[in-house]
Amino acid sequence: MEQVIQRTEEWHKQRLGLFTSSEIYKLMGTPRSKGEVFTETAKTYIMQKVAERLTGVRDETPTTKAMQWGIDNEPLAKEWVAKINGWEIHETSFVKHPTLNYGGSGDGWIRDIDAAIEVKCLNTANHLQEVRYSATSEELKANYPNRYWQVTSDAYLRGCSKMVMAWFDPRLDNDFGLMVRTYDVSETDVSFMLEKIATAENEFNEQVNFFTNN
Repeated sequence: MEQVIQRTEEWHKQRLGLFTSSEIYKLMGTPRSKGEVFTETAKTYIMQKVAERLTGVRDETPTTKAMQWGIDNEPLAKEWVAKINGWEIHETSFVKHPTLNYGGSGDGWIRDIDAAIEVKCLNTANHLQEVRYSATSEELKANYPNRYWQVTSDAYLRGCSKMVMAWFDPRLDNDFGLMVRTYDVSETDVSFMLEKIATAENEFNEQVNFFTNN
C-alpha cells in the first residue's frame, strides 16, 4: 500500500466522514442518564462525522502553537525512542477497518516488539503530569482515556499485541524528558471499543439517511 503522509490533503480525504483513532475516545464515555446510549460528547462527534459525509468538507481545527510544537518535535522524539530502545520504528499510513466506518494512522509500528506507538510532545506541565500518572495501562485509561483509546485503536488496526506511549520534551534535562511505556493490549477493551463503534455507526447511518431521504 502506498504510504500517505499524515496531514496532507490525501490523508485528510481518507479520514473524511470516518471515526478515527485520535478521537475514538469520544465514543467511549458512559452517559450520565440511564437509558441514554451516548454521551453528549459522543453525540456531537457522530454529528460532526455526519456533516463531513454530507458536505465532503472536514471540520478543520486551527493549528495552535502547542500543536505545531508537537508536529515539529515528533520526528526527533521517534529518533530517540528508536535509538535508546534499539527499535526500528516503521512509518504507518491510514488503515480503514474492513467493515466499520472507522480507521486510523498511528505514529508508527515497532516490528521488534509488535507494537503500535503514539508519541506526544506537550507543554512541559502537561508532559510532567501525564508522565507521572500513566505508569500502568489502568492509570493511562483512567487518567488519560484519550491517549489510551487512541493507542489501543492503533494497535488493534495493525493486529499488534502491544502498544507504546512515548512522551518527549527536550526542554527537560533529566530522564523524564523522554518517557517510554509499553502496555499489553486488552482484548476485553478492544471488544468494548468495537461494540461502541458499531453502535455509533448505526446512529451515524440513521442520521445520514434522515438528512438525505427527507
